[in-house]
Formats: sequence, structure tokens, C-alpha cells
Amino acid sequence: MKLLRVYGPMAVAATGLLALVGAQDPGDALEQGFKNPPDSAKPRTWWHWTNGNITKEGIGKDLEWMKRSGIGGMQLADVASGSGQTVEKGALASRHGRDLSGRVRDL
Repeated sequence: MKLLRVYGPMAVAATGLLALVGAQDPGDALEQGFKNPPDSAKPRTWWHWTNGNITKEGIGKDLEWMKRSGIGGMQLADVASGSGQTVEKGALASRHGRDLSGRVRDL
């Protein structure tokens, strides 16, 4: 009985301490998940190539910007409306277009 009076409070305190330490782990993981979210949790965006007006350098700059901005992916479409600066055409179905879209895959 004397042992229970001496070690009982210490056992309760140790159990409480372990519970407190264990409770912090999920919170820390949750906090880390917010600070460094996995790619599956990052936002995605639409990425339009207008009439094939694209270059390898432009693709690289766009992808680098998306990564810096925390964008996790994109829906790519080569749209045939609008206008802008004209560069070598790169329709996705052409050999040049496949080379350029391969650049997206490689980065």
C-alpha cells in the first residue's frame, strides 16, 4: 500500500505526460502539412497555349513560375482563339507540338 501511495501519483503523472506528448505529434504533422503541402493538395490551374504561340523558353518560364507560386499541376489546352505575339506554331498534334509538350513532361 505504501508503494501505491509513492508510485501511484508518479505513474499518473507519467501517463499524463505521455498523453500530452502523443497529442502533439498529430498537431505537428497537421501544421507541417499546411506549411509544406503534398503535391496532391496543391491547387491546379488552366494553362492555355493560344494558337500554338509557344516556345521552349516560354514553357520553362511558365512552369518555373507555377512551381514558385505553389501550383501543383495544370490542365493544358491549345486554344485557337485570341491573338498575341506570333512565334513558331506548335500545334499539339504536330511533331513540334509534341516536342514542346514533351518539355512540360520533362520538367
